[in-house]
Amino acid sequence: MDDYYKVLGIEQFATPEEIKRAYRLLAKRWHPDCNQGNVNSTEIFKRISQAYYVLSKPALKSEYDNRLRVYLNAQKEAARYDHEKAEKEAEVDEQLNSLNVFMHKMKAAFENIVYEDEDSPTIFNKLDSKLAKIRCNAKKTIIKIVDLMYEEAD
Repeated sequence: MDDYYKVLGIEQFATPEEIKRAYRLLAKRWHPDCNQGNVNSTEIFKRISQAYYVLSKPALKSEYDNRLRVYLNAQKEAARYDHEKAEKEAEVDEQLNSLNVFMHKMKAAFENIVYEDEDSPTIFNKLDSKLAKIRCNAKKTIIKIVDLMYEEAD
């Protein structure tokens, strides 16, 4: 959606005279007859003319202002949601990494004990299965958290 105020280089609360003045200056500068070598001038002139047409008519301007407000609010909300989602995902990743580091340290520490005890292979297998179970439960919990994040957004 084009921001007609930006197209004309004016504030949203510009007076009709300011709108007309901005249009005339830009129209004179970008008119295709004055810019025959510039292929973009026609498109720019069309955008300027369209902006002036809408902003110079009170009923169209009022409708446009309402649509613009809704559009800008939707963009702000989407940006806020994306930021919150990224923060939550980063937090989940950090917790997963911490869990993986902890499990690797536990496994390494237990592997050192394995050689001191004759029952250690059995104990090692039990520990390994416990760590796998912890990892699986952590993954399920994280999936639930992510699902809840998306449900909140809807």
